[in-house]
Amino acid sequence: MAKRSAADLWKSLEEATMEVELEDALAMPAEDRRRELAEAGVDVDRALDEANARVRAAAWRTAQERSKRARRLVASLAVGASLAASVAVVLGVFDKTPNREMLGAAPSDSATSPEDPSARAASLRRAATAACKAKRWSMCRARLDEAAQIDPAGDKDPAVEEMRRSAVRPP
Repeated sequence: MAKRSAADLWKSLEEATMEVELEDALAMPAEDRRRELAEAGVDVDRALDEANARVRAAAWRTAQERSKRARRLVASLAVGASLAASVAVVLGVFDKTPNREMLGAAPSDSATSPEDPSARAASLRRAATAACKAKRWSMCRARLDEAAQIDPAGDKDPAVEEMRRSAVRPP
C-alpha cells in the first residue's frame, strides 16, 4: 500500500469528524440545534429565509422549464395538425363528386349499368350542368357532346339546348 501524505491524512480526519458531527446534530432535537446555532453566531431565521428563497427560486425555474416544454409541445401538435389537414386536402379526403366533374373527371359509372345508356347520358348532362355553372365552357360542351352520342333524343330537352347555346357563346 502506498504511503499517504500528511494532507491526505488530515483530509480523511476532517471528513470523519464532519460525519460524526452531522450524525450528532441530526440526532439532537430541533430546539437544541437552533440554540447551538444561535450560540455559534448563526442567525437561524435569516438562514432559513435564504434557504426557502433558494428553494422557491429553484421551483420557479422548474415550473418555467415545464411551461416552455408544454408550449413547445402544443405548438408542435398545432403544426402537425395543420400539416395533416393540408395533406388531407391535397389528397382529396374532402373531394366531392360535383367538384371532380367540374374539374373534368368523367362521372362514375358505378351508379349506372352498361345496359342503361340513358342513365349514363343523364349523368353526363349533370356533369355538363356543373361545368357550365362553373363557366368551364369547353368541359360543358364535351360532356354535352358525349351525352348526345349516347342519347340523341335527350339533346332535344329545352334545358340542354339552352346549355348548349350558352356553351357556344358564353353570357
